[in-house]
This record gives sequence, C-alpha cells and structure tokens, in this order.
Amino acid sequence: MAAHRCVLLHEACFALFAVAAWLRFAGALGPGSPDALLYLGLLAGSAALAASGSVLSGEAGAKLRLAVYPAAITVSYLNLGPALARAGARLWDAELLRLDRHLTGTTPSLLLQSLVQPRLTDLLSLCYALFIPYFATSLIWYLLGELPLARRFFVGLLTLYSVGLLGYLLLPARGPYLAFPELFTVPLVGAAITRANADFVAIGSNHVDVFPSLHCGASAFVLAFDRRHSPTRFRLFALPVAGLWFSTLYLRFHYLVDLVAGFALAALAWRAMAEACPLPSGAEPR
Repeated sequence: MAAHRCVLLHEACFALFAVAAWLRFAGALGPGSPDALLYLGLLAGSAALAASGSVLSGEAGAKLRLAVYPAAITVSYLNLGPALARAGARLWDAELLRLDRHLTGTTPSLLLQSLVQPRLTDLLSLCYALFIPYFATSLIWYLLGELPLARRFFVGLLTLYSVGLLGYLLLPARGPYLAFPELFTVPLVGAAITRANADFVAIGSNHVDVFPSLHCGASAFVLAFDRRHSPTRFRLFALPVAGLWFSTLYLRFHYLVDLVAGFALAALAWRAMAEACPLPSGAEPR
C-alpha cells in the first residue's frame, strides 16, 4: 500500500494517546465534559486525516497531513495540566525523586547547587529558552524540504511527542523546583534572561511535563537528525543544545530519571522512524 494511504506511525501513536486521554477524563469527569470531548474530537480528527490519505496524495497534501499534528500536540499539551488537576490526578514527584535517590543517592539538582552563580544561571536560562525556536525552526526547515525527508522527520518527532504525552498523562509530575522547594538552599538569581525564562515556564508549562523530559528527548532527536541531514544546523546548535540538557537539571526542572527516559525515547523514536519511513535508494547519506 502506498505510504500516503496507510496510517503513519505518529498517527497511530497519537491516536493511542487520545484514546487513553479520553478514557481518563471521561471516567473522571464524565463523557460529556469539555476535556473528554476535546480528546474525542482530536481522535476523530486524526482518524479523518488518516482516512483522507488517498485525497492528500500530492506533495502539498501529504505535507499538510504532517503539518496538522504539531498543532494537535500543542493543544493536547496545554490542556493536560488543567485537565488532570480537574480530574484530581495524583502527582508522581515523590516516586521520581525516590528513583533518583536509588540511582545516585540524591537528585542532581541538589548537587548542582554548589555551581550556582548569576552568570551561569543566565547562560543556562538562555540555553533552556532555545528549545522553542530550535523546535519551531526545525519543523519549518524540514517541512519545506523534500517530501521523503519531511515525512521521516515528522513521523519520528511526532511519534516521540505522542508517547511523551502519554507519559505525562499516566505519570504527571511537577519537577523538583515546584514539588520540593524546601530542599534547595541556594536561590537561582540572574538578570533579565533568567527572570524572563522563569516567567515563560510559569506561564507556558502545563506543570505535569516532567517524565519523560521532552526538552531532552525532542532536542536530541532533532540534533541527531540535523547531524545526518543538515550538518550546518548541527554545528550551529550542538553546543547550545548540550547546554539545554544540562540546564534541565541546573534550573531544577527535572529529575535525572526524566532525562534518561527522554533520551531513551529519542533513541526508540529514531529506530521506529527508520523502519517506518526508509528513505528512497540513494537518498540516505553515507
């Protein structure tokens, strides 16, 4: 069956997440609740889009089919936190902290207090804030490229995000800085960039987006994709992205196990992408 007529991997994974979210909120809040209806609508839209593959058969149609999903994932991400709060969901911070302590005796954010100083906090806040522009420009960059490469990129990245959202749904957590502020004795003080980043996280986060770390998982996937298919972008972003990974611990947003899960998810998405969307013969770089 032609690739444009079958259900793509990220469509199946997003449908799995939407079903799980609908069941969660229909059970807790009622099938007629706005939250349950939202995910039922997203599921129906995903099914309709997959069924329209024979119509969206040209390059523009196939790319439109890919481009819809970042919007659906953004809507899902923004809704999850408030919806889980309305459903009275328990948070899993204590278990994640316990896993960190089992692995290292503590959680890395506490150890990194000894490094805290304003200039480093500003630099790492800038690295953390890089995620949104890096993610957004990557979507545009590859969407405007050749269709086989665009399909490969979107399928891998959106599969990663769909599974990550399922993690947020099943194991919501707030992160060390919100769940255990009493553990930290050194404040994170910096200039305008530190304050702006903290304000953006407070406003833009859904406050359940901890396990797995998609800041790490998604940026690792994109960086690996750039290394193979856009070396200039890789050289430009490699160091700031490494700073981004470190910042997730330094700025106290994540537990170590979140990063481990995020990188593992990136590796799984990469392998699944390669198997689901092989490039045409001769297109794979040597």
